[in-house]
Amino acid sequence: MNQRTRITFVRLAVASLLIASVLGAPNTDKLGKKCVNDDGCSAPFIVCQEKKCQHKKLFPMNGSEVLALILLLCIQMVSTVVSIAGGSIIVPISVFLMGFSAQQAVAMSNSITIMTSLVKYLMSLFHKDPKVPFKTITNYNAAIVMTPCIVTLSTLGAILGALLPALLISILLTGALIYSITAGVSNLKRQLRIEENRKKEEQRRMAELQPAQTIAIEPEKKSLREETNNNILDSPTKTIPETPESSRPLTMVTKESSETVGQPPIQTQVVAIKAAPVRRGSINLPETPEIAAQKRIEGNPFYMKKFVVLIITFVLAILVAIFRGSKGFPSVIGVDKCSGADWAILVVYLVLMSGIPFYSRYIVFKEQEHKKSIGWDLGEREVIFKPKGFYTLCAFSAGTGLISTLIGIGGGIIFGPVMGRLGFTPMVASWTINLSIFMGKVAAVVINYMAGDILLGYVLLFGGVISVGIIISENTIMVYVKKFKSQVFYPIAFLIIVCLSIALVVFVAIDKAVSDNKKGVSLWQFKNYC
Repeated sequence: MNQRTRITFVRLAVASLLIASVLGAPNTDKLGKKCVNDDGCSAPFIVCQEKKCQHKKLFPMNGSEVLALILLLCIQMVSTVVSIAGGSIIVPISVFLMGFSAQQAVAMSNSITIMTSLVKYLMSLFHKDPKVPFKTITNYNAAIVMTPCIVTLSTLGAILGALLPALLISILLTGALIYSITAGVSNLKRQLRIEENRKKEEQRRMAELQPAQTIAIEPEKKSLREETNNNILDSPTKTIPETPESSRPLTMVTKESSETVGQPPIQTQVVAIKAAPVRRGSINLPETPEIAAQKRIEGNPFYMKKFVVLIITFVLAILVAIFRGSKGFPSVIGVDKCSGADWAILVVYLVLMSGIPFYSRYIVFKEQEHKKSIGWDLGEREVIFKPKGFYTLCAFSAGTGLISTLIGIGGGIIFGPVMGRLGFTPMVASWTINLSIFMGKVAAVVINYMAGDILLGYVLLFGGVISVGIIISENTIMVYVKKFKSQVFYPIAFLIIVCLSIALVVFVAIDKAVSDNKKGVSLWQFKNYC
């Protein structure tokens, strides 16, 4: 993104905020109420359809909706690259520029996230890690550790989110974004330092590989001209006669010139350079049957011992969602909310999901031991899990699942910096987080759809356009990284999106506080979950 593009993008974002501030959030309180005409609703977004106040159909689109589409396309083309789902941006834009209710805006955010994450995951099947060309660009060892923890605690986050005051949630979200900025700056500095060290290492290696030559010359023999000149200098007169030959400028004696005076050619000997030994961490591993088999596993995105973790997590998340039900969507097995059976289903789900990370630990550590036994060593090109690092990743994954659902974000804003600190490159972290976000949002989208909160026309158009934009942006960044061997774009783009998110979050929080104050609702009032 060049300077002119960045300026245009910022101006467009600022303009949209000014428009939203003037318009204010449309009144959606009349949704679902009976009506005779549009005057009984909140036109132009909430109109009378089938004698009920409903959100307008997608077409014809008005000016603010076109602006929303352009904004979301530009923002998501950048945010999805760094695996920020964009919930903190999609929701306020959907509310202020398209007249969605809070539930419809969240459903819109979840649905677009699912579509874009799915597109990015399908793209990952055709890309490899640029640092290790035989490995998938998604780190499945990290994915099978992160995903169960994220999805499990997301369920508890949804419960807490239904209890806490909106103002408190906005404060928590702002705090999470501020943490992300500080961690993002740290990751940017780390990435710049890594790339600077890499350049120095490449220069040093190039210097080592320069062909050093040693020239061995036979014992010097005087030429006929030199002997003549010496004889003249030894004579009493010590005069040097002027000759055409002596008046010419001195030249290097080469093989050809020495032959002309009857001397044997000068012999040169080039000393062979010994090949530099293979360094630790080289991708040129020994070609043994065991290593060849492990390479095939590393390049297989559907290696069943690992992929089964994702399948089980996916199925359990959907089952608990439809068995327990939610607001606007009753349980498919007739369980009442907050009943004994409802809580029993939740406890069984938490127990089953809590066991999955231990299976993941067994798979990851067993594979690492196997790699060590066969001489597999990629050095800094591969993240090796240690017990402390494993439990750190589990803890951060669980915390991210809890917080992200509680404050309504995808989790990439928190997880990006965490994975950077654990040693993952920005590109691998981005694609790995994307898979976890996809798994964590599936159950929410199922519930949103069954509750009737998804405005399908908007989701298909916006999600489709944004998905095409993401395909373009992801492939462009892949080309950039391969050409320039730099991943600095990722932390820079991350910081831009987080700063924009903070601006929108503060704006929405202020508007919500003013609105609740006018209605006489306490800003710190806790809600009743049951």
